[in-house]
Amino acid sequence: MENRRSKTGSLITIAALVFAAAVCFFGRISVAYGQDSFTVKATFAGSDTVSYESIESVKYLESYNGGTRSLGVGSFLLNAGTFRNADYGSYKRYTYTNCPSCVEIRAGGRVYLVNGKDAAETKSIYERLAPYAQQEA
Repeated sequence: MENRRSKTGSLITIAALVFAAAVCFFGRISVAYGQDSFTVKATFAGSDTVSYESIESVKYLESYNGGTRSLGVGSFLLNAGTFRNADYGSYKRYTYTNCPSCVEIRAGGRVYLVNGKDAAETKSIYERLAPYAQQEA
């Protein structure tokens, strides 16, 4: 009985360590463009779907103040989930840590910061969404 508990405890510990490593070193952000909306997803942090008609403004930012994470993932690879800073208050973030640029999307009274793995991918996201802005800022 004691041996079985020891094995179970070891398996749980190993599974927890594997999961922690996966969160720290793996993951991706994807943006899927539909007919009426786009969806941004991040591994371990969920997704948001935003209708094009609700987009108020789209900006390309060379750098940004990320603030602090309230809920979500903060790892060597990704920062995704709900964040807070002085500029936006509470906002949604889907960013790779190694890319300093991002796209600021204001839609439906919310703020989203999204980027790609590099500046070129981030610029592509901006170019795809900018035409839907009611007022480009």
